[in-house]
Amino acid sequence: VQMSGKTNEINIALNYQDKHQGVKYKGKFVIGYLGSLLPWHGVDLLVKAFAKIHDQLPNAILLIVGDGRCHSDVLALAN
Repeated sequence: VQMSGKTNEINIALNYQDKHQGVKYKGKFVIGYLGSLLPWHGVDLLVKAFAKIHDQLPNAILLIVGDGRCHSDVLALAN
């Protein structure tokens, strides 16, 4: 299963399995999270913070890999 959401270059990849997608990130400043998407992990704060700093780092992307209870919440924030 691969899902993605996008807001201003915020890319969310859940259950990411395509090994050739790395080319897509060439020349980008990648900020990543790998882990469970649970309320106490604060991934929502990471998405909100990234949205605020993206103006100063226009070549930055946020890549989130994981799954969990907050999956739909994180996607909604990114959209």
